[in-house]
Amino acid sequence: MHMHVHTVHAALQINEHFLPMAMRYMAGGVAPVREAAADAVVVFMRHNRKQAQRTDIYCKLLREYARAKSHWRRMTFIDACHHVVRRFSTK
Repeated sequence: MHMHVHTVHAALQINEHFLPMAMRYMAGGVAPVREAAADAVVVFMRHNRKQAQRTDIYCKLLREYARAKSHWRRMTFIDACHHVVRRFSTK
């Protein structure tokens, strides 16, 4: 049985506990861990119904990753963008 965090936990719990953890993993660790964490952040954004919280996450990604001096942080942002396109696109 495959369960997703967003189906078990409330949005408040996700934003207070799981999102900060995923953002920490995006900031450190090896490339596959950063990419998986970026995907998790995108999943949290996708299933968050509060536009203000989604906007906060977008702004944080832009501020801390897209505009970063570190090339690996910018690469992590590109990974997140890839996951946004994949998860937010309709088929």
